[in-house]
Amino acid sequence: MTSPAEYLGRPAQVWAGMLDDADPLTRRLAAHALGEIGPAAEVVAAELRRALDDETPHVRVWAAAALARVEGREQDAVRALIAATAEDARFVRSLAAWHLGRLGVRHPAAEAAGPALEALLSDADPSVRTEAELALRRLRRGRPAEAAQGR
Repeated sequence: MTSPAEYLGRPAQVWAGMLDDADPLTRRLAAHALGEIGPAAEVVAAELRRALDDETPHVRVWAAAALARVEGREQDAVRALIAATAEDARFVRSLAAWHLGRLGVRHPAAEAAGPALEALLSDADPSVRTEAELALRRLRRGRPAEAAQGR
C-alpha cells in the first residue's frame, strides 16, 4: 500500500531530487509525481518553486501545476502557468491552458487566468484554442451567471 506522501512507491523527497536531473523528461515526470502526491508533498514545495525557473518550458508548466496542487493557494504557480500561455511552442501554450482548466474554480488564484485564456481563443493552433475554451468553461463554473457571461 502506498502512503499519501508517495507516488508509484517513491516518497516526495525522491521525486524532488529528480527535479535536478539532466533529462527534462525526468524533471517533468518528477513534477507530475509531486502534483499527484498533492498537499502531502508540501515538504518539498521549495524544490518545486525552484523548478518554476527550469530552462525547459514544459517542465516549468508541470512544476507550476504541481505546486498549485501541493500548495492550494500558491499564486506563483498560477502566474507561471499564465506566463506559459505566451510561450512560442504551441504544445506549451496548450499544456498551460489545460493545467489552468484542471485547477478550475477550486483554486483561488485561477480566476486571474481568464484574460490570458481568452487571448488564446484566437491562437493559430486549434488544440490551443480548444484547451483555452475548455479551461474557460471550467473557470466560469460555479460563478454567478452574470460574471460568467462577462457582465
